[in-house]
Amino acid sequence: PEDSDISLKDVDQVLSVAEEVKNVGNQLFKNQDWKTAVKKYSKALRSAGGRGEEEEKLQQKLEPTALSCYLNTAASAIRRALELNKTNTKALFRRAQAWQGLKEYSQAMVDLKKAQAISPEDKGGEFVF
Repeated sequence: PEDSDISLKDVDQVLSVAEEVKNVGNQLFKNQDWKTAVKKYSKALRSAGGRGEEEEKLQQKLEPTALSCYLNTAASAIRRALELNKTNTKALFRRAQAWQGLKEYSQAMVDLKKAQAISPEDKGGEFVF
């Protein structure tokens, strides 16, 4: 929130702004605007930096938001990799892991089943259903 007028010492206010920015990123993510979504997630994550004693408290509160941002960013990057090679089982497996972290279990299953169908003998993914 370096470009806002909130008090950077108010942990709850900073957390609220970070959550709002993350939610904008989530909407962009759902609209498949990956590049802008990643920018919003990065902005939300920057909110926790440089607060001295308050930083640790803020980071603890921001952790669920940060985790979601990182996982969405990973899913976006992997989506781009899959645009280059739709049958890359490693990318499908990694995206399934990101979906699982986001508690999007049905999405994770789709990717795992697709990877298993492409390479049923692949031991690297150890497909667990």
